[in-house]
Amino acid sequence: MFKLKKILYFLLLTCILQACDSTEIDYIKPDNVNRLAAFCFFNPDSVWSVQVSKLANVTDISSDDLLIQNALVIIKDDTEMIDTLSFIDKGIYKSINNMKPEFNKIYSLEVSCPGYETLYSTKESLPSPVVISGNTVYSFLIENTFPSETYNDTLWYKQKTVETNISVKKGQFIRVSSTERNGNIEWGIAVSLKNMNNLIAYDCLNANIFEVKENQLMKLQSAVYAKSDALNIMTISADYLLYEVSSAEYDFVVNTTRILTPNNIFSNISGGGGLFVGYTLDIISINIISKCS
Repeated sequence: MFKLKKILYFLLLTCILQACDSTEIDYIKPDNVNRLAAFCFFNPDSVWSVQVSKLANVTDISSDDLLIQNALVIIKDDTEMIDTLSFIDKGIYKSINNMKPEFNKIYSLEVSCPGYETLYSTKESLPSPVVISGNTVYSFLIENTFPSETYNDTLWYKQKTVETNISVKKGQFIRVSSTERNGNIEWGIAVSLKNMNNLIAYDCLNANIFEVKENQLMKLQSAVYAKSDALNIMTISADYLLYEVSSAEYDFVVNTTRILTPNNIFSNISGGGGLFVGYTLDIISINIISKCS
């Protein structure tokens, strides 16, 4: 009887160990040979700049070998070519004519290189910026203002409140974050419950994205990490939003489960991959405390 129990125990242990083994998922490596990727995040304060590389697979190791040095990178407006960018370094191409994007104009990107398919972006423009008229920094969280979990957050053991007077427009997509050490570390924020009456929230990595429901002069109340030294308020395009949301979904699947299949990260470039999107950015210093507890 004792021997039979040992055999049954051994069989049960074997089944448990087999159940704990990682699940093998067949992965078919896509054919990305002769394809490029181009990334251009343009804003009105910087000259045109594009990074070009070979389109890599998820199994590839990122290296300088993927970067392209002999591409023809062209910026077009709605009617004609306006600039040909020059290779600088590390796959970066910039306007040597110091041309910058302008509001109320439509742009597109075209990238060609011998031996590769030509890239064509969708037509994009700069989103309209928010108008900022004032800012107040509190050394504490204002009571009964933010979601309850904000006050119980053990990770952010100390937070402060930033009130920013901004004028927003219906349909704008606003990306808000706080940063520390000159932007090297980016944090998400919490927004007051009152503000959320006019905002629709979207998932994002290390930031918060909101869609504005109606035109409004808003006092944006943000709960930020106490060590943050700047509040960053961006307006982004719809394609930029899709890129951020798909990146957050991809990160969640890759880092939390081996059961789900990772989604594709959004791209608005045909013939390969990458992104061509515009944004505006206001950086507000929040080092100086206006009101203490």
